[in-house]
Amino acid sequence: MCRLIGFAAPTPVTLTELVGADQVARFRSMCRLHRDGWGTAWLDPALRSHRSAGLVPEVLDAEPSNARLVHLRWATEGYAVAPEHTHPFVADGIALAHNGSISPSAELDDLLEPRQRESLRGSTDSERYLAVVRGELAGAGSVTEAVARAVAKLRGRFPAASLNALILTDTTLVVVHASHGATPPLDDMLASGLAELPLGHVDDYFLMYARRGPHDSLLFSSTGLHNDGWEPLPPESITTVDLATMRLSQTSAGQVPT
Repeated sequence: MCRLIGFAAPTPVTLTELVGADQVARFRSMCRLHRDGWGTAWLDPALRSHRSAGLVPEVLDAEPSNARLVHLRWATEGYAVAPEHTHPFVADGIALAHNGSISPSAELDDLLEPRQRESLRGSTDSERYLAVVRGELAGAGSVTEAVARAVAKLRGRFPAASLNALILTDTTLVVVHASHGATPPLDDMLASGLAELPLGHVDDYFLMYARRGPHDSLLFSSTGLHNDGWEPLPPESITTVDLATMRLSQTSAGQVPT
């Protein structure tokens, strides 16, 4: 279970410029609960990434970029805190950061071709989620179509999974809001010992938000921030931003675009 935030913008900017230092600090403070590593992917102008099983730094986005995603990890039980289990996972020019759990994860390997299985470096369900997306690329006309095909395949096999994700390539930012039926880890949150849980964690843990930001940017986030000006994304939806035109499109997570 994790926290996500990301943006796309027509000119290079930082997350702090778009949401303000207070909101960035609020996002960073969620590492008190989501404390098992962090990572980011961005364009410079090619896709770059950094991930760490250590503490979140004070500055999450030192380099301006046209697109970025940031992930705070709260490890699902059974998956060790280790660099190879830290998001975003990057392969074949695609970075994926996932918020949720897909179980039983052993069944995920049944959906992978030998090439995808051999490329795995860790044991997480989230890395396998990316592998399912990669497996759909050959027969898809776009990354969005590959993601939609993967989400449909996973939803059919794992109806109660949260498939929420931010997915970045050098041309596209894709936001998956598909968590119908997923159960928030409330017992684990209450057992964390925190005096106060972050905003939205009790009732809306898997909700994803979007908003228009300064510099004609588009922003996306899971819960935990002050959400004035943010709107919930449609349930079971896939949102795509074309980074060349900043055109936004949405489709149902059960519908494969053609």
